[in-house]
Amino acid sequence: MKSASRTRTKVLSLVTAAAAAMGITAALPTTAEAAPGNVVVVGDSMPANPSIEDYVGSKLPEQARGLTPNAKVNHVGCGSDGLFTGTYARVSGKAVDDFTCPGASFMTGGMRVDFALDTAAQRGKLNGATSEVVIFAGANDTYSRMRNQSLPDIERELYGAIRGSIAKAKHYAPNARVKVVGMPHVANANGGVCLINVIPNIPLGIPAGVVNDVEFHLQWAQVHASHDGGATFVDTKPISDGHEMCSNDRWITGIIDTTARSPHNLMFHMTDAGLTSVATHTARS
Repeated sequence: MKSASRTRTKVLSLVTAAAAAMGITAALPTTAEAAPGNVVVVGDSMPANPSIEDYVGSKLPEQARGLTPNAKVNHVGCGSDGLFTGTYARVSGKAVDDFTCPGASFMTGGMRVDFALDTAAQRGKLNGATSEVVIFAGANDTYSRMRNQSLPDIERELYGAIRGSIAKAKHYAPNARVKVVGMPHVANANGGVCLINVIPNIPLGIPAGVVNDVEFHLQWAQVHASHDGGATFVDTKPISDGHEMCSNDRWITGIIDTTARSPHNLMFHMTDAGLTSVATHTARS
């Protein structure tokens, strides 16, 4: 029992450190009008998916951004490679405005989802002509709180925070359909995760039921908040079956990962194949 407890604690510490490493603060760009019928996407580093250059470039003052000339910085001043929003635009045929930010959360740290929505409205991107608002966040509200709160308590608080963000999106864009995107599978059915993947076709798994527990409570907070708030919950669990962290064709990478089949920008984040699949599924939902 002590060994299992130590394993869970170690996994939690590694995951928390990896997530915290992606938080950023950034300056905001200038205002621009939205295309009629546009889609506004808000969320954390999962949909933002910055490269290291994007991440560093977004943290530099504007006058110093020449040091990272290829960095991509989005509408809210955060690094984003545009893969999620670009795929969404291609599949939906709509203009998509990116207000995602690494480290974003509903109620914890980094840039708040509500701040991103406020900023999108202030910059003319979120309004009565907006057709969809996509919210893809929540993981940063779980792991970092687990040292001081139980998962059921986190779920209850997160439910309220998501409801608030849905209401804010509907306030600014009363004609828009709001979509709340769930997390794809991270752990497998047995609670296994693979934090180190360096041998081709042999992911190195360890038992970590805590990750399954987090996924469960985050999912239900999103499901219930979406239902009660009049939003659409986009379930990505079915499409990510077989693509768990210990799969050879994983959509979530390890902390050290040199053998994922698809390219990826960040540790413990989505591969390009996974993010493209989630964006496509969300656009069609």
